[in-house]
Amino acid sequence: MKIRASLFAAAVLAVLTYTSCQKEISFEVNGNPNVDTTGTGGSNGGFNGDLLTRSDLSAVPASNANKASVFYDFDASKRLIQMKTTGTLNGIPTYAYKYYHRDAEGLITLIRINDGDSPDDSTFVKVFRNASKQLKYLLVYDEPAMIYPNDSIAVSYTGSLLKERACYSYLLGTPDTPEPLWKEVATWNNNAISRMNISISWDDATQQWGQQAQLNYEYDNKKQPYDRTLDDVLCDHEMLEGGYSVNNLVKATLQQQVGFPTVPYLNFTMKYGTNNRPSEYSLLFSPPGIDAATAKTVFFYR
Repeated sequence: MKIRASLFAAAVLAVLTYTSCQKEISFEVNGNPNVDTTGTGGSNGGFNGDLLTRSDLSAVPASNANKASVFYDFDASKRLIQMKTTGTLNGIPTYAYKYYHRDAEGLITLIRINDGDSPDDSTFVKVFRNASKQLKYLLVYDEPAMIYPNDSIAVSYTGSLLKERACYSYLLGTPDTPEPLWKEVATWNNNAISRMNISISWDDATQQWGQQAQLNYEYDNKKQPYDRTLDDVLCDHEMLEGGYSVNNLVKATLQQQVGFPTVPYLNFTMKYGTNNRPSEYSLLFSPPGIDAATAKTVFFYR
């Protein structure tokens, strides 16, 4: 089985959340997203403040063909509201931004994403909640009217903890019977996801998943570059290949099938500032069937 290389692709794009029902939104926010890259506090941060302003990612060994910077904006309560990316991927200029709409309580209601130069390179992720204000499901659109969704992601819980997420495609199926794309089932330990069982490749003939795998996670005891709630993470429409914890992922191993040995998947070498947050890390991405790759990220705070 080959798990998609979405996490490292996201890293090279400097999206930098460990985290597809995919095609990624367009609206200019605070000016042209390809130009306005100031971020909260500008680009003159250091390593010891508590509010993330910028992260610089590059391939290892260093290459001008693969490097990017992400600039972050937060609201008055230090909740993330925007990420803006500029750089190059395989020598091609790369521009992207992601904007989080939040309600008066700070809960995400809509995510607008752009991953290219054109407004057509767009995705809208609309959030729906239950009576307890837990995320119930997401609808993913590629047009601003948000009439006909491409995908949906349903979420279920055990108490306050994620139990399962399942993604369905209306493009591959029908409005009444969407095609299953993937499913992930979480196992928790000490308020962190320690294991994620992933199913992909739905077979219509057998009504079963064609491929299944398990990812196992290990975390440090330090704070993340910025604080992310589980709700914030679940509102993104990507698979949770990096698990979830209030701390930083440092290692993930992959078990391709039941009874198979585990193999390396993600490995982070971390450095920390006096703010107890990462100042730098190197990521080795080595899933089976894909050439191993290494990326380095440096974080700036104010």
